[in-house]
Amino acid sequence: MSIIKRLIGIILIITGFLIQQLHAQPNLVLENMTITTTQTFNAASSITAGPNFTITGSGNVTFGTPNVDLIGNFVIESGGQFTVLNGPATGIETAGDPAALPTELSVGQNYPNPFNPATRIRYALPRSEKVEVVVYDVSGQAVKSLISQHQPAGYHTLTWDGKNDAGNKVSSGLYYYRVVAGKHTVIKKMILLR
Repeated sequence: MSIIKRLIGIILIITGFLIQQLHAQPNLVLENMTITTTQTFNAASSITAGPNFTITGSGNVTFGTPNVDLIGNFVIESGGQFTVLNGPATGIETAGDPAALPTELSVGQNYPNPFNPATRIRYALPRSEKVEVVVYDVSGQAVKSLISQHQPAGYHTLTWDGKNDAGNKVSSGLYYYRVVAGKHTVIKKMILLR
């Protein structure tokens, strides 16, 4: 095969790839994913990341689209990063931007639920205040204090590893987590399966 035919074949493959990228699906929804590597997601119109979309460790995500919406349980942890090309991101906190802060206390349902061995609890604070998050068993006994300190306004995530304050694994069953922020209290149920 001549070099010209090989080059034409390579050009056709590259052109086909570029056309495929230009004709990406118009709207892309990314949910129930954990990204630990470098990945790029493209869409002609918009990308919705969430619910339950996590970027962790060396995860580095690029969203290529005019519009990105980050919703329910979008988490960046342990060094994860993301970049948006060709458009703004909505639904995330930008440091120093008061418009990006929550307007009221909200507490998400833990995820996963049921869980084993650990689960995440997310909450949003409209202002800086003291926060207490405690896990209780069905008899109302405190099992684990996850946090009791002053926190800044914004979005926060805690992880419960299914252990009590003494560091021992608790048994399977129904548990409650109570989030107290200022004068507000929210209680939700969760299930641990061993």
